Amino acid sequence: MTDEIEQVENYKYLCNEQLASKLKAFLLEEKIATYLHKDFSKKKDIRRIIDKLNQQKKSEVWGWWKDAPASLWITSHVTEAMIMAAAQGYKTNFNKEAVINYLTMELTARSCKDSIGYMQVLSQLNAPIDYKSNIDSLIARSGKSGYDTIRLALLQQQTGLTVDLSTLLSRQQQTVYGNTFWGKDTLHLFNNSIQSTYRCIRYFVRQGDKKHCYKA
Repeated sequence: MTDEIEQVENYKYLCNEQLASKLKAFLLEEKIATYLHKDFSKKKDIRRIIDKLNQQKKSEVWGWWKDAPASLWITSHVTEAMIMAAAQGYKTNFNKEAVINYLTMELTARSCKDSIGYMQVLSQLNAPIDYKSNIDSLIARSGKSGYDTIRLALLQQQTGLTVDLSTLLSRQQQTVYGNTFWGKDTLHLFNNSIQSTYRCIRYFVRQGDKKHCYKA
C-alpha cells in the first residue's frame, strides 16, 4: 500500500482529479503511520493540497481545472477527499450545501452513470434526500451487476436502511483453500474480485461480523 501511495503522491500533474487523489493518498499514509506508531511529517502537504483545491473550484464545485465547467465526477471525487481530510482533523472550508445542491440536482435531473457513488457521497454529507426510494429504484432495475449489489448493500447500511444479507451472501465464492471472496477476476478497474471483496469486508466490519471478515 505504501508503494502505491508513494506513486500517487509523486505524480507530477496537478489537475483537480490528481490533487484529490494525492490528498487521499497523503491521508491514507497518515492513517498507516498512526497504526504503526510512526511520525508523520507531511501535514503541510495535506494543507497545501486542500488550499489548492479550494483555489481551483468554480461556483463552489469542481471541474478538471480552475476555470473548467463543473464536473459531476470530479466534484464527487474532490468531496470524498475533503470529507476524509475533515474526519482526520483538517480544516477544509468547502461549501457543503453547494455540493449537496449540485449533486442532488445532477442526480435527479438525468440518468447518472454512477448514481450509487454519488448517493454515497451525499450520505456522507448528511444530505436530506430520499435514499430508500432511490435505492429501491436501482435495485428494481434489471441487469445490475454483483458489484453494484455489494455497493447498494453498503449504501443501505450507510444510510440506516435494512439490508437483505441473503443477496450478499449468495454471491460469495470460495478459493481452493476455503477462503471467501466476491466478484470476478477481471482487469476492470472497479468491477473486479479485489474491489468487490474489499467492499464486502467493509460491510462486515461495520456490522462487527468477524466470522465473514476472517473468511475473506
